[in-house]
Amino acid sequence: MKKIIFVLILISFADFSEAQWVQLNGVSYASSLVKSGSNIIASETYGVYLSTNNGNNWTYTACNGTEFNSLAGIGNNVFAGAVYGGVFMSTNSGINWLQTPQNSMSISYLAKNSTYLFAGGGNSGAAFYRSSNNGINWIGMFTGSFVPYAVAAKDSSVFISFVDNTMFNNFIYRSLNNGTSWTELSTGLPDPNEIITCFGFSNTTVYAGCSAGVYCSTNNGTSWYQTSLNNREVHCFAITGNNVFASTIYGVYLSINNGTNWTLKDEGFNGDPGVGALLIANNYIFASSSGIWRRPLSDMIIDEVNPNSNVPDKFYLYQNYPNPFNPSTIIRYQIKDSRFVTLKVYDVRGREIETLVNEKQNAGTYEVEFDAGNLPSGAYFYRMNSGLFSDTKKLMVIK
Repeated sequence: MKKIIFVLILISFADFSEAQWVQLNGVSYASSLVKSGSNIIASETYGVYLSTNNGNNWTYTACNGTEFNSLAGIGNNVFAGAVYGGVFMSTNSGINWLQTPQNSMSISYLAKNSTYLFAGGGNSGAAFYRSSNNGINWIGMFTGSFVPYAVAAKDSSVFISFVDNTMFNNFIYRSLNNGTSWTELSTGLPDPNEIITCFGFSNTTVYAGCSAGVYCSTNNGTSWYQTSLNNREVHCFAITGNNVFASTIYGVYLSINNGTNWTLKDEGFNGDPGVGALLIANNYIFASSSGIWRRPLSDMIIDEVNPNSNVPDKFYLYQNYPNPFNPSTIIRYQIKDSRFVTLKVYDVRGREIETLVNEKQNAGTYEVEFDAGNLPSGAYFYRMNSGLFSDTKKLMVIK
């Protein structure tokens, strides 16, 4: 009987029926990702890649051999910012490219709204540029020893983060009129030593990411507050509706309530979970992390607790966070009605290591801490049982 139970445990561990991140072949790293039409475009050290089938296959575009840091686009028009060579433009969703005339510019960041193209990283006496004719002519702004770190635009609002090399401080500026005039922002933002590296927009909320985590503003940047995702270096946002994804050095986090709570969504990532660029397109989310990864968007959003109710609408076992970890991690789960719940940790051979939960609980969302201080490095599994519901996930101890 013991052997049969042991085999059944091993089978259940091997059967991860839930969807997870899948690594795509063809691109080793993407500094930026953008959608144009149904095409996915990725920029990297040796050029620009194009996929017409959601990342299953990638091809080099005519921009090969040039290092690109940033992409931006609206509709069929896509722009690529080159470290050396200015801005390249495609009018057919990334298939063909043309270098714009101002090819002496060094571009690190791009942003586009319906009227203007914005570029950060210029090397001709200005740190920030604006073009009203798709990169043919530019107007320089913020002249001086400024190094931009993030540029974002929504409607007529433009946000820029840069470091003043004479003071070594980070400054945030906002324009409400497409860059004609600017206001410095500071209320509620982190210490100037914390560089804002990305911005994101969700309905009436603006998000700013830095090494101290995520900051939010509900008044278009006039004042800010720090969210619960702190002590996580944030690289990029991808937003659809109320679902806000943030890429960090610890993986991808999701918030469905304007940053109040965040859930690590790293199922399937192997090795270093550090994530850079993110993109939501064609019902998928794409992430750059030692290559490009993809996951169905619905598999990540439907896993969350119903935001309109304090009572979960389903049973669910979340991925532990942080993961990998040393020495402790948090395991979160939810039950939709009163049940007897067990939550146990096993080693790779199916031997029980520790029982974390073994009691009847009411409907709700729960968190329990698992301390692996006495365990060696390696892979382990935690399994939740609650009536007919049962699920198993993997965790990694690294010392």
